[in-house]
Amino acid sequence: MEEEFSLFATKNFLNNLEYDLDQQLLQKIMYELLLERMQRYTMGDSSSVTIETAEKLLKSIVFSVGVAVENSSESVGFIKCGDTTAVLKAAWSVIEREIKTGKGLLATIKKTTPEVRNRAYYDTVNELTAFFNRYDYRFFAHEIPCMIDYQLCNPVPESFEGILYINEYLRNLYIENTILQRFEPSTVSALLKSITPDYEEQLMNILEPVLTNAFGCVLLKKPVKSLDINDNDRSKLLSLLKTWQGNKDMHIVVEQLCALLTPLDDRIVQYLLTALQSLFPHIQSAVLANNLESVFLSLYSENMNVESSVHFTDNEIMNNQQLRALIHEISECRFVSDKIAIMKRDVHSLRDICEIMNVCFWGKDSIDYYHTLSITEQELLLFYIKEKHKENPEWSSETGWERQLVVYLKTLRE
Repeated sequence: MEEEFSLFATKNFLNNLEYDLDQQLLQKIMYELLLERMQRYTMGDSSSVTIETAEKLLKSIVFSVGVAVENSSESVGFIKCGDTTAVLKAAWSVIEREIKTGKGLLATIKKTTPEVRNRAYYDTVNELTAFFNRYDYRFFAHEIPCMIDYQLCNPVPESFEGILYINEYLRNLYIENTILQRFEPSTVSALLKSITPDYEEQLMNILEPVLTNAFGCVLLKKPVKSLDINDNDRSKLLSLLKTWQGNKDMHIVVEQLCALLTPLDDRIVQYLLTALQSLFPHIQSAVLANNLESVFLSLYSENMNVESSVHFTDNEIMNNQQLRALIHEISECRFVSDKIAIMKRDVHSLRDICEIMNVCFWGKDSIDYYHTLSITEQELLLFYIKEKHKENPEWSSETGWERQLVVYLKTLRE
């Protein structure tokens, strides 16, 4: 066991440090720290610890010592002297400072929370609050004992662990809050509602569609804070983006966008650039398809909703080639909102809807789609399912969308 744990520690620790540390000495210190932590954890009976727990304790040690070495020059000296107690104390001192920083960041997040409501956002902030009560850095410093449902525009790298992950997440979330504060909450809500009427309940990032439309407004030389893009605008954007010059043009647009959203510091500017660069392949795919409707959205209005509502019946079905092409297009979509937009635009037959649902809408994606349907449309789908079961009582889809629909409608009626 000693050799297995020592090799694990060395592999994960030495590879990430640029210090002249003796490998055998480091292995010895890691093993001594592991034994000490095991005895503390089991109140002296280290033989009763499971392999899984021992591995977690070791990962915590590796994380803690790594944090100490990266943030405290004294720690390298402690390691070279073989002073395990001093190494651990130095590590905890750094982690405690990070915890204090994290609590300050969380307090700032709560003060800058967007007025636009989203359940995943609020649930995540509550979980982050609970993190600081659950975080056991003396034994499991690398762990993140909370659920983070709200996804950022720029995800935190997986190499971050423990409090370092939480603090980086909080810093990025604060940047997103800061950018969103430059826009009217009612405008942001209207944009999100154009994706799905119940955006408050969806697992979606609030900033992504805002950035996308703001990017479009800059290209069109429209007021960036309006965020509204109409059919004529989309036609102009299609022409503009077909001559796009890559990163050079992106830097220019980001500079213009930041000038319109001042004041923004350098970290926020870089965050905007990274976010738009990650979103741009999605925009490029839409340009190649000559259709920007699912990318640059028009603000929601009640009149628009009535006019654009598509009531499908068993209209003329697509031929097999058309259906295969559409299934491929939907399967390539990164966002469920894009899938839904394509369904609304191109699919008007119950059979085609079900064929696409059979392969393209997994898990919660189908629920998101049902939210956008009228009661009549939902009932037509349910009728189709019942007819299929009459033909074949054993029928079921691979994605399980029909079961999701039955549960969804049952919940609504209750």
